[in-house]
Amino acid sequence: MGARMSRRTGSRLDLQVLDALRGLAALYVVMCHSGAILWAGFEKSPWVGENGLDASAGRILHGLLDYSPVAVLVFFLISGFCIHYRQARTLSLIQPGHPVPRLLDLRGFASRRLRRLYAPLVLALLLTGVCDAAGHALNAPFYDGPKAEQISFLGNSHSLTTLLGNLAFQPSLSVPAFGTDAVLWSLGYEFWYYALYPVLLFVTTRRGGWSIIGLTGLGAVLAFAASRLTHGWLVYVLMSWCVWGGGALIAEAYVGRIRLSGLRWAAPAAVCVLALLTQVFPYRLGGRGQPQDVLWGAASAVLLAYVLLEPPTALANFMEGIARRLAWLGDISYSLYLIHMPWLALLAAFWMMSHAGPPRGIELAIVGLVSSLMLGGTCWYLVERHCTSPRAKRERATGHARVAGQKELSALSA
Repeated sequence: MGARMSRRTGSRLDLQVLDALRGLAALYVVMCHSGAILWAGFEKSPWVGENGLDASAGRILHGLLDYSPVAVLVFFLISGFCIHYRQARTLSLIQPGHPVPRLLDLRGFASRRLRRLYAPLVLALLLTGVCDAAGHALNAPFYDGPKAEQISFLGNSHSLTTLLGNLAFQPSLSVPAFGTDAVLWSLGYEFWYYALYPVLLFVTTRRGGWSIIGLTGLGAVLAFAASRLTHGWLVYVLMSWCVWGGGALIAEAYVGRIRLSGLRWAAPAAVCVLALLTQVFPYRLGGRGQPQDVLWGAASAVLLAYVLLEPPTALANFMEGIARRLAWLGDISYSLYLIHMPWLALLAAFWMMSHAGPPRGIELAIVGLVSSLMLGGTCWYLVERHCTSPRAKRERATGHARVAGQKELSALSA
């Protein structure tokens, strides 16, 4: 097993790539929301005008920037992988007949999750309150009045109950997301995946790696059946749990406890399935589909497994090179994801003080994207970087931060 802990396991990909994928997914979410909030060309209509894009280019961009929920499913996959990787690696080292050591200290696990996630969340809620208050003072109708379809996902709840519920990681579940920060919905799902993880670990320790999909798949089937009778939030959390479990299953394959065969043939099929899903089960920006999430997540899981486990050498070298250059984006991805939405809403409110709607040109959306990156980087520097574990800091300082399991990468949300 010594080779398994080297930079790569055979042809398997360096896990630093997960950081880059997480950063790119967060960047894509910001691009989607910048286009929706700060660009009139995002509307489904023929966009031609002096400062606008022609209809065909507009439709292409609309299609490319309409799938932010899929990026969140990628967050869930990466989260499941990273949370389970350390325990899966330990299980892979146990010889048959030997006792299984204690794999998870619940108090330590909860403490690490809270230390990693909570301070950036508190900062995001504070910035949301500030941005929404400033925007409301500038342009109250933008926040209070009826919203155009492409920004209908922006909320406007700032009550104490909503704030406390968001602080308890329950946005979009028992309470709405706080203010305009609609992306907080994924933190509510992520919280429950963490809470359910000890159950998942217990089952896979005794029944093997494949039991992950057995348990989460059973949860999805039962939740889907229950959704015919109720729209309670737990139903939808359980229905998407199998996506998170898919990431944990890939971790099992990465450390060698199970084998995922036929990925070379499954990966092209997954690409075709994703293309088909854009026509059969398309997402609307800001929306989440159930059980469409399971289909999108399964196809995405196949591609992630292929990239991590059986990448061609040229692809692996290319992706690892890109990952090294995008390490900074992975670092700031959580802060970027949490704070961009209220900032973009404030920019839109300011613009529409003197305009009937967002601009037909894409320039303001680019300003929103770049300024969101700057704000996310500032929030990471001031708060989030101080919340990583001492071990992760030591590894980064010595140049060994590329092993995702040892870093215990946080997930977004998400």
